[in-house]
Amino acid sequence: MGQALQAGQRAVALFEDLDDQYSLGEALDGLADSLLAAGRPGSEVRAGREASAAVYRRAGAEAEAARALAKPTGNGA
Repeated sequence: MGQALQAGQRAVALFEDLDDQYSLGEALDGLADSLLAAGRPGSEVRAGREASAAVYRRAGAEAEAARALAKPTGNGA
């Protein structure tokens, strides 16, 4: 297999991994929104926001990580 093809395959695999990580960040942020809407303790909502931010960061999405952390967490319990 040629070097260019191998490099292309690695690039596609990396992109797919980053896309998966970004999607997971979105899902965790959505879960935190649902926890907030359900009136769950703020500590649970905050944990969801922090998990979302960590995954976003692994995907290189710093702005989304900051946005997730800036969202409300509820009653602070």
